[in-house]
Amino acid sequence: PFLRSPPQAIKYVESWLSHVAADRRVICITLRESRYGSERNSNIKAWLKFARQLDPLEYQPVFILDTDTAFAPNSYDFSGITIFREGAWNVCLRSAMYEKAWLSMGVVCGPTELCWYNQDCRYMFFISLDSLSEERIGLMEESGFDIGQQFIFAEPLQQIVWQADHLEAIKKGFENIREQIEAI
Repeated sequence: PFLRSPPQAIKYVESWLSHVAADRRVICITLRESRYGSERNSNIKAWLKFARQLDPLEYQPVFILDTDTAFAPNSYDFSGITIFREGAWNVCLRSAMYEKAWLSMGVVCGPTELCWYNQDCRYMFFISLDSLSEERIGLMEESGFDIGQQFIFAEPLQQIVWQADHLEAIKKGFENIREQIEAI
């Protein structure tokens, strides 16, 4: 019942990362920037600021854009930011990037399910209850989500943060999971 990335996709991503990240820890950041349910979109300014504050000698942030807007002109400053454009269009490569990343982060969205069901992925995804309607919360509960809790099938380094993706929450969450990863 658990997902695995295809071996060839893993090889492609490993090759790409060897040039982009070398020996640095890859932080894969998935952006949600959809025209549908825009209240659940990523706080892109906060994610860019977080990525720029990471120690560049230790970490390599890699962004995957939302497929819905990947071709649209972007109003955010992505200068100096590494984008894995292929991940927006190829689910196997996206999955392999999640698997090879030291940590995957972002807001809960469709593609993050590739991490949820893959025991080889470490992740921290944010979901703000403030941005969800009562109807959506009801649908989540009907689907088996225990609101405010971790997924019952999640590994210890697979975490949902039940708050908005504001910069301070991102930094605090990252620091907590970084300590957990390094303790193992």
